[in-house]
Amino acid sequence: MFPDHTRTVIHPLTHVPDFESSGMGRLVTFSTPQPLTHLIERIARGVGNPIGFPVAIPQQRQVEDISIRTCAICAGSGHSVLKDVNADLLFTGELSHHEALKATEKGQCVVTLFHSNTERGYLSSVLQGKLTKTLEGEWKRVREEEEKKREENGIMTPEWEDALKDESVLVEVSERDRDPYGIVVLQSSRQVGKPLSTTKEEES
Repeated sequence: MFPDHTRTVIHPLTHVPDFESSGMGRLVTFSTPQPLTHLIERIARGVGNPIGFPVAIPQQRQVEDISIRTCAICAGSGHSVLKDVNADLLFTGELSHHEALKATEKGQCVVTLFHSNTERGYLSSVLQGKLTKTLEGEWKRVREEEEKKREENGIMTPEWEDALKDESVLVEVSERDRDPYGIVVLQSSRQVGKPLSTTKEEES
């Protein structure tokens, strides 16, 4: 069960009718602080438990000791949306080296999943259904208008005749599209670099 939280739009769009929550980015505020490790595990499960993904934390801190009260989210490349947000965790598809450094120097943590990976799940689990529902309503309206015109004028092209017989709307999400980047795991190579956290035994 997802922890109790509130969700607000970071950059609202006010000119979209019948869509009060429209806008760029979301700020999630948990009622109680959540361990960063738990959020990382939830993110991993949500994207199919990958081998790994980039996580940035402030220097001199250990990932196991960090708790998150606020999380700013933006799919794709999130810097322009998240750069001025005061949140404990920035969750996005990608940030540049210097953007991530700036965030950690401010005391923020960063989780990135690669650009496309943060978009594709939303397309299939959320947007596909919403778009289907919207298009069904719009196609119904168009069909009714065209049928009314035919009744009034008695004229309709063969193309419209065939089209109006089909009431269905189908929205498909590509199953072949993927992020251009992947992770190569070198099974036989020595690890290079220092992990985010180490035990005293490992350090010695």
